[in-house]
Amino acid sequence: MIPTKTKEINTLQTLKQLMTGQFPFALWRLPNQKDINLVLSSNQEQKVSKTDLEELPGGFLMAPFEDSEASHFILADLWVQLTSLNEQTPEKVLTFIEEELGLVITENQTSSKSKPEDKINFLSEAGEQRAFEELVERAVTKIEETDSFQKVVISRKKEIDIPENFDALEHFRSICQKYASLFCSLVYLPQENQIWIGASPEILVTQDDQGIFETMALAGTQSAYDQNGELISCSEALWRQKEIEEQALVSRYIINCFKKIRVREFDEIGPKTIQAGNLMHLQTTFKVDSHKINFPQIASVMLELLHPTSAVCGMPKEEALRFISENEPYNRGLYSGYLGPVNLNQRTSLFVNLRSLCIADHKISLFAGCGITADSIPEKEWKETEMKLKTIIG
Repeated sequence: MIPTKTKEINTLQTLKQLMTGQFPFALWRLPNQKDINLVLSSNQEQKVSKTDLEELPGGFLMAPFEDSEASHFILADLWVQLTSLNEQTPEKVLTFIEEELGLVITENQTSSKSKPEDKINFLSEAGEQRAFEELVERAVTKIEETDSFQKVVISRKKEIDIPENFDALEHFRSICQKYASLFCSLVYLPQENQIWIGASPEILVTQDDQGIFETMALAGTQSAYDQNGELISCSEALWRQKEIEEQALVSRYIINCFKKIRVREFDEIGPKTIQAGNLMHLQTTFKVDSHKINFPQIASVMLELLHPTSAVCGMPKEEALRFISENEPYNRGLYSGYLGPVNLNQRTSLFVNLRSLCIADHKISLFAGCGITADSIPEKEWKETEMKLKTIIG
């Protein structure tokens, strides 16, 4: 079958039409890279209950916060790299859509230029702030009363109406332009009636074609701008004891995971201040040469040990999970889970699903969380979540 009018159909038009169908796809751009990746699947529904990275074929994985729920896997029946979403749709993409999916992509008769996107604005109500601050207070009290309980990450979900001219693909393209150093993604899950868009600063696990495994401790948050709206240099950022200790807890947790599997040969880089959009964080990177230590399965083993990390859950993990389950007023679902490409060109890159929004049921759900320790101040934690929400909607 010859694709229809290939030279007159750009990729944005093609994907917008795919987004009305029943076949999942994923778009992503890796940190500090320019090409946008696209994975298309002819499977309408595919879930995996256990994440064994070495056994998975090439594709895109999206896992929930709770291990008890199944992960979504988009098999890479077709994988292409695009220089721009405004480029002409590659012929092999149109051929795959028509021959494998049985769909016909038609030329958009209207102008290919979209209307200016309505910005997502939100105003938080006083009652909403008070409820969150009371949750922080309960968490601090629990930590103070329990000797072993050190940290818990609590989050909030905010639902807003979809703006009239909001375009999911244009929003994805916008965050790619704004956040060059973040992992930017759009995942279309038709069976769940969901579209997820995110800009994550946090690697969970990666392993490249040379066998180099990597993970990171990312914690501590402050605005990247001073009171006058001027960008702060990373070298001049000042950190409170609360953020320093919070980041150290995450680093110690990763090192303890290495100890559990008797991995002693690793490089520890940091902590250092990094900028992630409108925010700054403390980051420590850990690297292991899996070939050198003869441990090719390290990514799968560490993934099971790490997730959910103390950066999205807390320490100890079991107590933090229990507190979250008993106190957060919603089910996180895929928020604070992980996502990314698996086994494409012998590389796997999974990121924590932070700074994300979900489009479903004519609403946009925004998510943000913060790490609570004994030193947490409720009002400051609220302001931190407000800053984080602005990363994905700004």
